[in-house]
Amino acid sequence: AMTHAIEAIAAVTATDYTNSLALEAIRILMKYLPRAYKNGAKDELAREKVHNAATMAGMAFTNAFLGLCHSMAHKLGAMFHLPHGLANALCLVAGMRFCAARQPGVYRRVGLACGLEVQRVPADEADRRTIDFMAQFLAGLGLGSRLRAHGVKVEQLDALVAQAIEDPCHQTNVVPVTAAAFRALFLEVI
Repeated sequence: AMTHAIEAIAAVTATDYTNSLALEAIRILMKYLPRAYKNGAKDELAREKVHNAATMAGMAFTNAFLGLCHSMAHKLGAMFHLPHGLANALCLVAGMRFCAARQPGVYRRVGLACGLEVQRVPADEADRRTIDFMAQFLAGLGLGSRLRAHGVKVEQLDALVAQAIEDPCHQTNVVPVTAAAFRALFLEVI
């Protein structure tokens, strides 16, 4: 859900409508996802809020589309049977770094939705703070591992890259993605 929201915001086809859904989904996930993760079925309110946020993020990406993380995650799911959310979480930070390096400021609104002080800092600093925060947030949810911990090997890199470049999701990524970029991104997360 978090990757859906973040990629919808950074999509070249994002609109005011999709951004409002995605940003509110991030705000809700920031507050309730750690509770739902920690308390499970004992915290029905947190679970309800996470479901609502996931639906909002889904509405955002259905209209704005997605980005490079999903092109990577789809292939990881197909080849290694990784759950979709896990595959996206493992690729998210690397994907955000890639995009931010090429379009500084792209994640400022994400940082604001996360409650970070990024309004009055340079664009690259806003992105760095947001990406660092997201890495810590995901690690706090047990999502800080690498792909190799899930059976992905460097020897499978060519097949992953070939399939990721064919996936349509990266076509609406905030910056263009080449096969060489996918190779570097997969190497970063393996």
